[in-house]
This record gives sequence, C-alpha cells and structure tokens, in this order.
Amino acid sequence: KAIRRQRQMCIETGTNTSDDPVEFPQVSILFFKGDTLVEYDMGYLLPDSDDELKPGKSKSIELECYEDFDRYETFYTAR
Repeated sequence: KAIRRQRQMCIETGTNTSDDPVEFPQVSILFFKGDTLVEYDMGYLLPDSDDELKPGKSKSIELECYEDFDRYETFYTAR
C-alpha cells in the first residue's frame, strides 16, 4: 500500500532594506514537531538574472515540508 504525504509549505518574503544590492540572498527554514527537527528546506530570493536582490525589492519563495510540523524557524543569509 502506497503512503502519500501531503505537502505543506510556508511562503517567506525577503526585502532588501539596505542601500546596496545583496548577492545570493538565501532563506533556510527548519521545521519542528515539538523540539524535534523533522525537515529542512532552503532557497534563493533571486528576482533578477544577476543573482542580486536590489535595494527596496522583495522576493517571495515557497518552502516545503512533507512531515507534520507545529513550528518553524527561518534564517536569512547573503553576501
């Protein structure tokens, strides 16, 4: 018998509030059930083809989890 897991997702939006473009803006998300880490996902917030998020610009991304979770934590990094 096949088990099909339902996909759950969080939509994260990053905005560059600085005066300079940021290179390779990345968001990582950790999904937890209680205190147990159940899954991890990551993606890049790249609205432009030059791998930068320009000042004042925003980008959203869907981050997925196929496990049951009750909380998540997000982390943003960029160059």
